[in-house]
Amino acid sequence: MDNTAIEIFSPPYLHRGPRPVISSAPSSIQRGQSFVVDSPDAATITKVVLVRPMAVTHETDTEQKVLEMPYVETGFSTFGTISTSGAVTDRFGVGDDFDALTFVAADLGYGPNLFYFLRHDGAGFSTFGTISTSGAVTDRFGVGTSFDALTFAAADLGYGPDLFYFLRHDGAGFSTFGTISTSGAVTDRFGVGTNFDALTFVPGNLGYGPNLFYYLRHDGAGFSTFGTISTSGAVTDRFGVGRNFDALDYVPGNLGYGPKHFYYLRHDGAGLSTFGTISTSGAVTDRFGVGNNFDALTFAPGNLGYGPKHFYYLRRDSIDLRVTAPDGTPPYSLAQQGYYMMFAVNDDGVPSLAKWVYLH
Repeated sequence: MDNTAIEIFSPPYLHRGPRPVISSAPSSIQRGQSFVVDSPDAATITKVVLVRPMAVTHETDTEQKVLEMPYVETGFSTFGTISTSGAVTDRFGVGDDFDALTFVAADLGYGPNLFYFLRHDGAGFSTFGTISTSGAVTDRFGVGTSFDALTFAAADLGYGPDLFYFLRHDGAGFSTFGTISTSGAVTDRFGVGTNFDALTFVPGNLGYGPNLFYYLRHDGAGFSTFGTISTSGAVTDRFGVGRNFDALDYVPGNLGYGPKHFYYLRHDGAGLSTFGTISTSGAVTDRFGVGNNFDALTFAPGNLGYGPKHFYYLRRDSIDLRVTAPDGTPPYSLAQQGYYMMFAVNDDGVPSLAKWVYLH
C-alpha cells in the first residue's frame, strides 16, 4: 500500500473553502513518536487525526475510529517593520517558533530600547528573551509551557513595578494571566477563560476604566472577541471583532487613522495577514494586507534606525507541525497496530486528502 492521497469525505465539505494540504508525512510511525507533518497551510490547521479505514464505512470502537493527535507548530520567525503607509519590510531572522513581542524603551537590566519575546520549543516550553535593533537575539530564562501573549507595564498595578504580563494556556485551552519580573520570577495570577490570543496594556481610561489590559480571544469557530481584564481579575467581553485575530497593540497618538486606536493582525483561511484598527467605539477596520503568517505586533515610538512611528512584527515561515502519535494509553488504549488514514483539518472544518500511515 503506497502513500497516495485518498479522498473519503463527502461533497458537502467541498463548498466550505479550499482543502488544506499535507505535503509530506512519514509512512510509518511508532506509538508515542513525535514526527513532522509538512503543510503550506499549517497556520490554519486545527486538528490532525488518524482514521481507521473500516471507520469510513463501518461502525467501530470510538477509541479506534478517530484518533486526534496533539501537535505544536514549528517554523522560522522573521522580525520586521510596518510603516503607517503600508510598507512591510523584513529586517532579520530571529529563530524558530516565536509567539509574542513587546517593546520597552527603558533599561530593565538588559539595555534600553529592546524588544522582548516569548518563543517555544518542540515540547511547548516557552523562553523569555530580548531582541536588539541590531539583530541580537538573546534567550534570558525559561518561563514554562504554552505562553501566547506578552505586554509590559511600568507602573505598580498591585504586583510591583516594571513587570511583564502574560497569557498562557493549558492542555484544554484554558488561559491564565500572570506576571514575569526581570529577575525571572514567573507568577500565575488568575484564570481568565478559554482561547485567549493577544494582550496589551493601556494606563489611561478609554471609557472602561483606567489601568486595564485589553485582550482578543476566539471561540470554537474562530470568531474573535475584544475585551478587558482588570488587575482585580474581572474579565469582560466588550464586542466582537471578526474572525482569526492574532495580535493586538495600542497607540495613544494619531498615526493617520485617528487617536486612541488599537492595532491588530488577523489572518484569513489561506494564512494571509491583514493589519487594521479597532476604535474604542467598536469600529473594526482592515487597513492593508501585510503577507502570510504574521503572529505578533508591537509599536515603538521614535526612530530605532528604521524610521519613526513604526510597528514591529514577527512572522513565521516554513511552518510545519510536530505531531505526537497515540502512545497506547487512555483515551487511545485500544488503538490497534495497522494502517490508518491521516487527515489535517483546517479552521473552516475542511479536511485534507488522506495520507496512509502505518501505526506500529
